[in-house]
Amino acid sequence: TDAAGLPTVVPVQRGEDPNDPAADGAEAAQSGTSQRPTRTPRSAIGLTERELQVLLGMAEGKSNAEIGRELFVSEDTVKTHARRLFRKLGARDRAHAVAAGFRAGLVA
Repeated sequence: TDAAGLPTVVPVQRGEDPNDPAADGAEAAQSGTSQRPTRTPRSAIGLTERELQVLLGMAEGKSNAEIGRELFVSEDTVKTHARRLFRKLGARDRAHAVAAGFRAGLVA
């Protein structure tokens, strides 16, 4: 407390407050190293291996027809996988799916 009887507040430096969610990253930023976001396993999201392959094709900018040729499946099958992965990722379109996959650590 100070002379007036009020509690003294000491500012906490970033990274020192154990309740600060950025505390872990602050040390890495100060030391010059970067921390990558933790990778979410595709199984935690519920993607099948084939859905992940379709997502990776989308991330490379390939069309459904191109992805189908690479995976030896029809374009309609790629569309089915795409619809299912959109639903699982909560995505409304290809770009949104790729962004969600990137945030989840599924797409580099």
